[in-house]
Amino acid sequence: MSDGSERPSGWARARRAVEGALDAASHRLGLRPDLRLRPGLGPRPGLGLRPELGLRPPPGQGGRAAPGGAASPAPGSTAAAGPGPLTAEDGAAAARGRRRLFDAYVAAAPSAQNAVDAVPGWVTALPPEAGAHAGSIPLFADERIAWAIAQAGGVAGKRVLELGPLDGGHTVMLTRAGAQVDAVEANRLAYLRCLVTKELLGLTTARFHLGDFVAFLEAEESRAQAGDASGAPDGASPGGTSPDESPRQGGHDGLDESGETAGQSGRAQGGEPRWDLIVASGVLYHMRDPVRLLELLARRGRAVYLWTHYYDPAAMTPKSLRPFHRKPVLREYKGRTLRLWRRTYRASPTSISFCGGMEDEHYWMERQDIEWVLGQCGMAVSFSDRAEGNAMGPCLGGLVGIPGTELRQHRSNAFRQR
Repeated sequence: MSDGSERPSGWARARRAVEGALDAASHRLGLRPDLRLRPGLGPRPGLGLRPELGLRPPPGQGGRAAPGGAASPAPGSTAAAGPGPLTAEDGAAAARGRRRLFDAYVAAAPSAQNAVDAVPGWVTALPPEAGAHAGSIPLFADERIAWAIAQAGGVAGKRVLELGPLDGGHTVMLTRAGAQVDAVEANRLAYLRCLVTKELLGLTTARFHLGDFVAFLEAEESRAQAGDASGAPDGASPGGTSPDESPRQGGHDGLDESGETAGQSGRAQGGEPRWDLIVASGVLYHMRDPVRLLELLARRGRAVYLWTHYYDPAAMTPKSLRPFHRKPVLREYKGRTLRLWRRTYRASPTSISFCGGMEDEHYWMERQDIEWVLGQCGMAVSFSDRAEGNAMGPCLGGLVGIPGTELRQHRSNAFRQR
C-alpha cells in the first residue's frame, strides 16, 4: 500500500544532480545568491537567460511547474511539450555571447598599458617607470608614508603589514625603503590591480593576500596564542622571509626593543607583537567595528601608522555630515561610553573605482575615543591636530607604539584618501 509519496523520476534525479553541480560551480565563481547558476532559470539580471532556454522535463515526466514559471505537460495533455524552436532573437543572443567571449583577448603586442587596462577601477597613479597610465592620485609618493618610514627609523629589513593597499601605491614606497611587506586587500579588483603593480614594478619583497584584514589579524592572533609564530596565511612566511628568520631587526629609534611590561594586558594577551610596523592608512573609518580593529592593531604591531578621519561636526560641512545618522550608537568599553557615528556610502558603491569598506554600514569614532582606546590597549599615542581641507571631514595621523617610544606628530592634508 502506497504511503502517498512517489519515488523521484529519473529526470528529477538528474535535475538534482545538475543543480548540485551548478551550486558548486557558483560557489567557486563567487556568484551572489541571486545570480547563482540554476537549470530552468527565468530572466535573471546579469546572466541573460530566458525561461524557454532552461532545462525542462521531457513529455510524460510530470506536470510540475518549472522554476521559470511554465508548467511541463502532464501525461495525456494536448499542450505542446518542450521549449519549441529557437528564434532569431536566440541566435542574436548567442552571437553576442560569442563576441563577448572573444573580446577577452588582447590582439595588440604585450605592453604595460595592456596589463593596467585589463583591470578597471584604478585610483592610484603609477610611477613613470611603470610605463603605463592608471589612476590620478600619486600615492607612490605620499608624504605621510615617507614621514612614517622616517619616524620608524627606517624600515629596511623590518616586517611591515599593510591594511587595504588599494592599488599598491604605498606598498611601492615601503618595499623601496627595504621593508618585507604583507598587504591584505579584500576587494577583488583592488587585489588584481595590486598584482599588476607588483609585476610592472618588480616588487619582489611584497606579497598581496586577498581577504579581510580583520579576519587575518584575528587568525594571526590565534596562532600566536597557540604558540605558532608564523603569522602568515596559507603557511607562508610574512614578506617572503624564511620561517627561521628573526621577526625583528634591531636598533631603530626604540621601536624594536620596547621594554614592554606584563601589566600592559591589552598587548600581552595576544602574545608577542608580530609586526615591526602596521600601516593602517585610510581604513579605520570604513570599519563596522572600529574598536575591534584598534585592539588588533595594538596587539599585533610594535608600532602602528594610523591615518584616519574622525567625527567632529564642528569641523565638518553639511555635505560631509549628510551620510551620517543623527544620533550616535553608544558602546560601553572598559568603563567608558564610546560614541560611534553610523554612516553609509549612499551612491558611492555604483562606481567601479569604489574603495570603501566591506559593508555599507560603517562607524566613525570621535578623536578622543580613538586615543583613549589605544591608550587602554597599552599604546603610547601622539597624533597631530586636525588637518583642514579634506572634503570628507577632519583627519589625524601619527605613529603610535609601545610606551617609551619617542613619537612625533604629523600634519598632512595633501592627499584625498580612501
